[in-house]
Amino acid sequence: MLGAELEVMESAIISYDEFKALYPDGKVLARPDDLMEYGKNPYVDYDQAENRPSLFEGEIDERLPPMERIVNVFGVGGNVVYPWSVIEEIRVLNHSRAGEDLVIFYTEGMNSVLDRESIADSRDDGMVRVFSRRIAYEVYEGQALTFYEENGVFKDVQTKSIWSFSGRCTEGALQGTMLRSYSYGNHFAFAWLHFYPETEIYER
Repeated sequence: MLGAELEVMESAIISYDEFKALYPDGKVLARPDDLMEYGKNPYVDYDQAENRPSLFEGEIDERLPPMERIVNVFGVGGNVVYPWSVIEEIRVLNHSRAGEDLVIFYTEGMNSVLDRESIADSRDDGMVRVFSRRIAYEVYEGQALTFYEENGVFKDVQTKSIWSFSGRCTEGALQGTMLRSYSYGNHFAFAWLHFYPETEIYER
């Protein structure tokens, strides 16, 4: 099966609080009793941006710090990654590529799992979601909205409607509309760029 690729299933890395808010009846997998205590990190300080990954012996792509977290989005024409530091700084990233219009939302509320020994004491790295900016809603059918953040609230320029981190319009002209989510990955730069050296890196 040389050359075959597995289908990427849509998923999101979000905090447990966010999961509970989205899926109040959601189920949580229990861990076997004989495994390491949940919430403990055996790789203290592993994800410091300036570090060289201790479990990697290949060449490092110098375009990004090796432990910079990146977001890659599937289905937007070739390989492109969005540095986490850029997303965190601007909070909302609107981008168009290969005929696709996407937006990345950023919010706080999720700890690093590779910082302190106790994940509960680790720094807040935040979390992201990726959506299409084109909506299917009456007179706005197919229009690409432009999003921004104001005082911790996500809004669109066109209607000033309010949107949740999960991509649902909760207030305004588009209330009830749900943004279509993209499949995306969350990786360290050194790992992604090693396997996909031709990747384009988003710059503001």
